[in-house]
Amino acid sequence: MKSLSLVVFVVALAINLDNTRALSDDEKNTIHSEILPFIAECSKEYGVTEEQLKEAKESGKVEAINPCLMGCIFKKINVIDDKGLFNPDKAEEITKKFLTQEEEQKKALDIIKSCTASVNEKEVSDGAEGCERAKLLYDCFIPFKGQSLSDEDKENIHAAIIPYVAECRKEFGVTKEQTNEAKKSGQVDGIDPCLLGCIFKKVGIIDDKGLYNPEKSEEITKKFLPNEDDQKKALEVINSCKSVNDEDVSDGEKGCDRAKLLHECFAPIRDEV
Repeated sequence: MKSLSLVVFVVALAINLDNTRALSDDEKNTIHSEILPFIAECSKEYGVTEEQLKEAKESGKVEAINPCLMGCIFKKINVIDDKGLFNPDKAEEITKKFLTQEEEQKKALDIIKSCTASVNEKEVSDGAEGCERAKLLYDCFIPFKGQSLSDEDKENIHAAIIPYVAECRKEFGVTKEQTNEAKKSGQVDGIDPCLLGCIFKKVGIIDDKGLYNPEKSEEITKKFLPNEDDQKKALEVINSCKSVNDEDVSDGEKGCDRAKLLHECFAPIRDEV
C-alpha cells in the first residue's frame, strides 16, 4: 500500500522537497504506519484499487483518480475540515510532526502558506464534500516537485549560468566544493549572500539598484522552460516573490541582502535545478 502515499498531504509536501531528501526512512515509515488505515478505508469506500493508484503514480496522471478519494483522506487527517475548506493550521501541525529538519519544515510551511488563499478562495461545486478542494490542494502542493524539469532543461540552465557562477565564486573566494556542500546539505547560510547577489546581477534578475527584476525572471523562465504548465507554475512563484522589493535591506544597491531574500522566496522551484 505504500504506493498510495502519493495522495496523502504530508507525502505530497515531501515530494516537493524530494531533491533535498526531506524524509528519512524512519520518517517515511512513521507516516505510512499512521496513514495506511485511512488510505485503506477511503480506497474501499471509493472503489479504488492499489493497482489503479500504482498506475497513476507511475504515469504521473493522478488526475485520473477520483478526487473524492483525496478528499476522504485529507478529511480523515483533518487538513480539509467539515466545511470542505483547507485547514492550514492542521497542515502546519502535521508538517512539524513529520518533518524534523528545520530547513525542510520552513520550505514546507512556505508551500502551505502559498496554498492557503489560492485554494480556499476558489469556487467549488461540491460544497462541504471536499472533493474539488482536495484536487485543488493536491495541484497546489505538487507543481514544484523535483521532476518538473527535463534533463535537457536542466542542462540548458546549467550551461547558461555556470560561467557566471565561476566568475562570482572567484570574486568572492568561494570554492566549488563549498557551494556543492551547501547545496547537498541545504544549508546556504554559510555562503556569502553577495555570491548570490553577484550571480543574480549577472543574469539580470537583480538590477543595478539592487532590486529584484521580475520581468527578467519571466524572460528567463520562458526561454528555458518550453513546457507551458512548467512555465505557469514557475511564473506564479516569480510573481509572488515581487514582495522582496518591499523589504528593508542594509546594503542598498549592492544586492546581497535582496539576493538572500530572493533565494529564500524561490524555495519551491530552486531545488529543481
